[in-house]
Amino acid sequence: MSEKITYNSILLVAIPIILESLAQNILNITDTAFMGRLGESNLGAAAIGSIFYYILVMMALGLGIGSQIIIARRVGEKNQKAVGRVFVHTQYILVSIAMFMILILSIFLKQILFLFINSVEIRVLAEDYLSYRIFGLLPSFLNISFRAFYVGIAKTKSISYSTIIMTLLNIVLNYILIFGKLGAPALGIKGAAIASVCAEFSALMFFSFYTIVRINNRDYRLFRYVKINFRITKRILNVSYPLMIQHFVSFSCWFAFFVLIEKMGSLELAVSNIIRSVYIFMLLPIWGFSAAVNTFVSNSIGSGNPDALWKILKKSVFLCVPICLALIVPMGLFPGIVLNVFTNDLLLINAAKPVYYVILGVSPFLATAILFFSALTGTGNTKVSMALEIIVLFFYIMFAWIFISKLQFQLASVWTVEFIYAFLLWGISFVYLKSNKWKKTTV
Repeated sequence: MSEKITYNSILLVAIPIILESLAQNILNITDTAFMGRLGESNLGAAAIGSIFYYILVMMALGLGIGSQIIIARRVGEKNQKAVGRVFVHTQYILVSIAMFMILILSIFLKQILFLFINSVEIRVLAEDYLSYRIFGLLPSFLNISFRAFYVGIAKTKSISYSTIIMTLLNIVLNYILIFGKLGAPALGIKGAAIASVCAEFSALMFFSFYTIVRINNRDYRLFRYVKINFRITKRILNVSYPLMIQHFVSFSCWFAFFVLIEKMGSLELAVSNIIRSVYIFMLLPIWGFSAAVNTFVSNSIGSGNPDALWKILKKSVFLCVPICLALIVPMGLFPGIVLNVFTNDLLLINAAKPVYYVILGVSPFLATAILFFSALTGTGNTKVSMALEIIVLFFYIMFAWIFISKLQFQLASVWTVEFIYAFLLWGISFVYLKSNKWKKTTV
């Protein structure tokens, strides 16, 4: 990795991550778009089901980011062979977690959903969706390990290729399996889940083939049998477990947010599912630059240049915020066209517009907040990042509960809680980074 961090080097890492994030979330967006044609209940069940699924994926992503931080640090230290050992041990851990989750959910899924969802119809549909979707955990977790490797070494081109494959297959299979085209049975919400699982397996097959063909195994030793080294496993977990908890709590709070909205009514839940998909689309460039900041900060510290953190942040913010604004302008001018992607129901479209503008407005503020927080995480002090985000999330869910249960705000006003989250996250990250305590962290 180059010692000099330029705008171009940040873009070369960020753009493939944006595309990869787009592919991951097109699985959700496509499901939402098709479910919007099947009615409010299917749309609401897809919202609850997909958020529940991504709570589990986000835990694995936390471990992947921890692995990515260590890999980037080893690259900065010119220790390529250690990269392969980290990669293999990351896969050992992720496969174990995935198999455990699949087993538990296969047995207790119905009981878990019963605890959170009031509507019987939505609960049954969510169970139909998740009973198939959980089998995507294994390929999804392994894809996270490949993503951690390629982002950690700052060679992310393969992520773009896997994006194209996964996206196209998911769209085609959704069309065939949900509506019963080309002789297939019409499976409805089950078809959406099966299509997503197949798409994730296709990405795993591509990553495996590409890595075998294009990566020099003598440098990294990725595909050699490695006896479990508990010292390496402990190091990965020490860096990763706070991120796993942090991601679990973060998405659990979003799940709780949607559970609170479900109590407002099926219309509000359906509208919020549409808005969630729009929101995720707005977050895509932010996630790409977040990964770049994380990698370059860790690599710079490993290279003995921790003060580069502020230059990396400045350049990333100057690139990311204008991209967010470039999305906001056309989307703000043509809300009907965007919302019609997800539903053709005029009632839902009109109800969604006020919330839609709230989400567009918060995006540039959230971009700055997430990039500062990613820099904090990239320093390797993941216990601090976990503690700080949990504090922010406590206030997020507290205000959401007050807005919904006590003040009984309209839906658009409820979604302004995202502004509170963005400003708190930025403020708490800025204060910690300025303290320079992170300079003492080793991974």
